[in-house]
Amino acid sequence: MDNLQFIGLNKLDDLESSTVQRLTEKFYPKVDREFNGVNLSLDIKKHDPDGKRAKYSIHLKIVHPNIKNILTAKQFDWDLKTALHKTFDSLLNEVNHKFKKEVTQRKKKIF
Repeated sequence: MDNLQFIGLNKLDDLESSTVQRLTEKFYPKVDREFNGVNLSLDIKKHDPDGKRAKYSIHLKIVHPNIKNILTAKQFDWDLKTALHKTFDSLLNEVNHKFKKEVTQRKKKIF
């Protein structure tokens, strides 16, 4: 996928990085369904990697010429998969909210 950009992936181990890539490639078509050819940037940070547990914070950003503002979502969790799912769900809700709001505003202006 050429439209995916990973930041901070090199600081994770091999299992974690493959999990991030696999789940991102799974969720990307859902995001791309709303806007064709969207660029998705995923910034992942692993806090306290030397301790017993690590906290993962994930920041997603959508950039597309048809979108006026950049859409972002960020979440964190102690489990990597949960953090990814939370972030993508938040981003999809933001996309649906933004897209629905723009459609509603257009209908009000036309009628």
